[in-house]
Amino acid sequence: MLFILYTTGRCNLKCRYCGGSFDPQIVPWDVKYPLRLLEELFREGDSIAFYGGEPLLNMDFIREVMETFDAAHYIIQTNGLLIDRLDDEILKKIDTILLSIDGRKTITDKNRGSGVYDSVIRGAKLLRARGFQGDLVARMAVTQDSDIYADVTHLLNLGLFDHVHWQLSMIWVDRNEWNNLWGWINESYKPGLEKLFWDWVKAMRKGVVNGIAPFQGTLKRIIYGGPYPPCGSGADTFTILTDGRIISCPIAVVECWARVGKIGEVD
Repeated sequence: MLFILYTTGRCNLKCRYCGGSFDPQIVPWDVKYPLRLLEELFREGDSIAFYGGEPLLNMDFIREVMETFDAAHYIIQTNGLLIDRLDDEILKKIDTILLSIDGRKTITDKNRGSGVYDSVIRGAKLLRARGFQGDLVARMAVTQDSDIYADVTHLLNLGLFDHVHWQLSMIWVDRNEWNNLWGWINESYKPGLEKLFWDWVKAMRKGVVNGIAPFQGTLKRIIYGGPYPPCGSGADTFTILTDGRIISCPIAVVECWARVGKIGEVD
């Protein structure tokens, strides 16, 4: 089981497609439940991911969790601006770090703010310099301004990231904000994906597997099967919000279909 823990609803950025911090009435900025309630759910072999908001804004909670649980894997998804808050004791326990970066410098800074691209790259280099040998993932949000082929290829070619993963930003914004959504999909996104896919296949024929996470995940599912949905949400992955609500999907904080229960009330 993977437990995704919101450490806070607060964020230190205000991206175009996200809008920054959650309303504290929806996702409180502090954790409101005692950790002993999580102990009642946690089992040997379970993994824990820290999420937000910007999870590194609540390092006290992260430390407390890591001191309490012997998780099989620890994962953090962060915007990368506060990497220096990860001390050596914490860093050596982390298996996967997802850094939010949307591709090339122009698109990243347009979406996330001036100078953010350079800060994230600096953070990635710092992690490597400090000896982090886990899975370093470039986590993209794809907007209508993105060029999926150019942006993914750029991140792969940096030689910093083990994997590149992405989601379409339409899941956070009103689709009416997209100008000719299906035109973009058919004329830009799908052709870019196809080009990216054949580059991926060509590299594999030479014995190189480029870390394009959506392709790898899809292929693994085809060959080996797995949970439905493939992300595992509601099957072997559950999210716990700062107020103790349990939801199936980490980005569905208000949707009725994602509600599971509340920590301390389910087992």
